Amino acid sequence: LESLKNLIKNVDKLPKEFRDKLYLMQYRRLQYWISWQAKKHGMIVEFVNPSYSSVSCPKCGQKMVEVSHRWFRCSCGYENDRDVIAIVNLNGRGSLSLSTAPQMRDVRANR
Repeated sequence: LESLKNLIKNVDKLPKEFRDKLYLMQYRRLQYWISWQAKKHGMIVEFVNPSYSSVSCPKCGQKMVEVSHRWFRCSCGYENDRDVIAIVNLNGRGSLSLSTAPQMRDVRANR
């Protein structure tokens, strides 16, 4: 999940119409519910920095260029919707902080 630590701090930079809507949304409550459900099912929730997640190319890391509304393209040839790009990048950032090796438990010598 995205870390929403600076969400309220950056709200003042938005137009008034968006500020009003953003204050009404309950992001933290949604995050809490997702975390609770994940833990209930034995899943790990990782909070990652959302900076540049929708404009960084998930393949090469370069800054992408917006070619139409919500659609970005990179010089390496990758292109997609900004929300899809953000999801791929956020998933990658979260995956880097988790161990990919299976954890060994109760190892006993064969006799």
